[in-house]
Amino acid sequence: EVIRGPYVSVLAKRSQLTDLLVCALPVSAPEAPAGFDLLTRVMFDDAAPMLLLPDAWTGSLSPKRVLIAWNGSGEAARAVRAALPLLRRATDVVVLDGERPGPTGFSPPPLGLRDWLNRQGVVAQWSSLEVISDVGMALQARAQAMHADLLVMGAWGHSRMNELVLGGATRWLLDNAAQPLLLSH
Repeated sequence: EVIRGPYVSVLAKRSQLTDLLVCALPVSAPEAPAGFDLLTRVMFDDAAPMLLLPDAWTGSLSPKRVLIAWNGSGEAARAVRAALPLLRRATDVVVLDGERPGPTGFSPPPLGLRDWLNRQGVVAQWSSLEVISDVGMALQARAQAMHADLLVMGAWGHSRMNELVLGGATRWLLDNAAQPLLLSH
């Protein structure tokens, strides 16, 4: 299918009945800063979850070692759900748990990711994420330490303006990813 004109809204619309968009991630020479680039604009335009492959990456699309960055958000839950077929085939799945419970009686209970993964046949190891700043850098370091073939996470969980101005894990990883990212907004 060939469509002329701005592809952001077209790609986002066409992806709505797909499980996953697979796109190149220009880390070595991004055409625009993360947040202003076309991939980010597609993600914000109600697109399907995206599997982004860094331009210097040479691995396969059958990840064996997967790191899940979990914070309990809807974005993270959608990313994990989209990654389920890949998680079922992986030999090593690590959940890096950074979820912080809200005030008792005022916040809904945390999502039961551990039980959900078990019901789906995914055996995962759990580790805690205790980083206050530079979360993106910490996620990348953990992914590299375990030789992860894939990092799964929610994208742009804070306000977009806050992430664009102050930075954030999504922005940092879009600029510095060494392995494929599966992101959902």
